[in-house]
Formats: sequence, structure tokens, C-alpha cells
Amino acid sequence: MLSLLLLALGASPSAAPIRDSETCYAINRVVDGETRPIGATWQSVKHDRLDGVDVLKVVVHQRGVGGRFDMRDAFVLRAPA
Repeated sequence: MLSLLLLALGASPSAAPIRDSETCYAINRVVDGETRPIGATWQSVKHDRLDGVDVLKVVVHQRGVGGRFDMRDAFVLRAPA
């Protein structure tokens, strides 16, 4: 997550452009040597314009199995020039 925000803020050590993306990650827990899924994290980055300014819209949505935990963070960041 931190690396994504650093990229969005232009703190990347490379000059690679930030691309729109959607990614889903499993949140796992190891119990007695067995890996069990306990939730998922969905992350998206999309270029957009807001009030005439290029921006990146970043959404990070985490949800636990059974819906007992559901957290969504959304950021609007000025896109790198």
C-alpha cells in the first residue's frame, strides 16, 4: 500500500508512468500449518480529471470473510506531470 501511494505521489525511483490498474489480493492466515483465506483486498488506480486537474483516484477495499470486517479507503491525488 505504501509503495502504491509513493508511486502516486511521484516518489518512485523510476520514471515509469503510473497505469490504471485493478488488483485483488487474498488475505490469508496460517493455522496449524494450513493456510486459510480470511478476506480479500481489492485495489484500483484510475486516471481522471477533477476541476480541470489530472488526478489519480485510488481505492483500497478490504473485506473479511463473512462480512464482519469491511473497510474502504479512497484517495484523490494530483497526477504526476
